[in-house]
Amino acid sequence: MFPLDTLDFANHRAEQLRQFLHKEGKDISPQNLALKLYDHDSGIAFGYWEAVQQGIWFRYPHEIQSQAECGEQAVYRYAVAKALGLKPRIFLLEGIRDVGWLYPGPSSHLTVDVAVDDERIAVDPHFSLYGPAELSATGIRLKQNTVSDLHPEKNPLRRRLGIKAESLVQLSEADLIEQIRDLRKPKGLLKMLQAYPMLGQEAAYEGDGIFPSLTSDVV
Repeated sequence: MFPLDTLDFANHRAEQLRQFLHKEGKDISPQNLALKLYDHDSGIAFGYWEAVQQGIWFRYPHEIQSQAECGEQAVYRYAVAKALGLKPRIFLLEGIRDVGWLYPGPSSHLTVDVAVDDERIAVDPHFSLYGPAELSATGIRLKQNTVSDLHPEKNPLRRRLGIKAESLVQLSEADLIEQIRDLRKPKGLLKMLQAYPMLGQEAAYEGDGIFPSLTSDVV
């Protein structure tokens, strides 16, 4: 179970999103809530130096201030989507190789989908993915990337239709929290540095996110 502070934060954020829709004169429907979750997200920048400065590598949503890496943001979306009643699922993709300049080599990523009517909708601002998703053992593919129509001017990645990976595994909430607890220990930070040595370089790209392999360990 998430800490009570995270649950309180998620409930508060969920109510804020409902209020946004009300002010815009829109129905508080699952579709509009999912879109609002994508479009507003947490309003924080991608990056990991804030976590390093706080001395907590992987933070819970209520601990984030103004910057978070992609895994932390995925957990944020999962927690808020659950508070919104969108029945979220969270997945670990490992061995991602098709993201060009974002990653220098094989990496991993957490992504979330939610229930909207009879479909599962991917909600992943980090890779500019929003739409009905088909999941397989080697990645995620969108039938249509709806966000391309919402913000076609912002980012060429908004035309992306999926993520290819060596594997995709759904994490239970218990598994997710166990991984977070592990990452919050000194051994967890060493695991991250082992998985992605660029974290130790000042010139590292601030937008990168990384979640360690479920099978990796520190020697």
